[in-house]
Amino acid sequence: MHKLSLLILFLVAMALFVPYEQASAALEGKDVLYRTEQASDGPSRTLVNIGQVSLWIDSDGQSAHDPDNNSGLFYPRGSNPTTAVIYIDGLVWGGQVNDGQDPVIRVGGQTYSVGTQPGRIVSPGVAENISDPGVNRVWRIRRDWQTADLTLDAAEVFRVSAGAVDAGMITQLRDQYEFDWINWPADRGAPFYDADGDDIYNPQFNSDGSPVLYPDGDEPGYAGGDQVVWIVTNDLSDARTSALYGSPPIGMEMALTLWAYRRSDALGNIIFKEYSVVYKGTASTPANATIDSLFFCQFSDPDLGSYGDDFVASDTALSLGYA
Repeated sequence: MHKLSLLILFLVAMALFVPYEQASAALEGKDVLYRTEQASDGPSRTLVNIGQVSLWIDSDGQSAHDPDNNSGLFYPRGSNPTTAVIYIDGLVWGGQVNDGQDPVIRVGGQTYSVGTQPGRIVSPGVAENISDPGVNRVWRIRRDWQTADLTLDAAEVFRVSAGAVDAGMITQLRDQYEFDWINWPADRGAPFYDADGDDIYNPQFNSDGSPVLYPDGDEPGYAGGDQVVWIVTNDLSDARTSALYGSPPIGMEMALTLWAYRRSDALGNIIFKEYSVVYKGTASTPANATIDSLFFCQFSDPDLGSYGDDFVASDTALSLGYA
């Protein structure tokens, strides 16, 4: 297996087109309402929305696109009317796949079509069953889920005004945070703080029901983020990869960790995205297969004000794209 990690920062009002090189190494039926998207243990889409920016993310890797097929990254949060910044985004990869199959040049990822599906690759060519618990799923935690005012969070998730948020919505949201904290999928690769160093996620709780936080106990999360979201996807669906750019599957597993901070300064205007991409192969991939000249690119379609008046540019010295 060949594993790569990419770290991408979403700064407000920026569209990122950041290329990376490593020498070796149509949207399908989605429900539109959060409540109807519950997998057996949670939603298949959610928001990163603890700072000043809010971002929709789906279990198949589609990002910055809302449930009504509209723009899905907003800044500032809570504005009325909402101010959209990005219509849709995703990660795209392409390279020369040396596995004895044609075509050699193949592309995958997520743009206006999504070439990935929820779940890990458990062995070459075999993906997790999308119907199994925890697979078609986004996982989301925040450290203050017990005591935080979740009114704006609930308004954004359930897509109602803050005045229309009721106690049931708050309870549902808080219960989901608690469930995800307890059942955080560390065994599937989700990041956590391992207080006892045994490589096993063992959350503990105080007598008042509050979670024991790191370093006194294991805690889900990453980089000290106040809110963390995690998904894992794969490109083993022929229909999805073909709809994207006409390529057959490569055998890529893509895990995505998103995190943000509950702050009012510049750090609160950023959503961080870290991708971990592992080349695991298809059922016909030989053990000595390689990918040559593999490129990664953050795809983003910014809509600042309107889709017809955007100007984009880049600063190559900073590996920065902006709109």
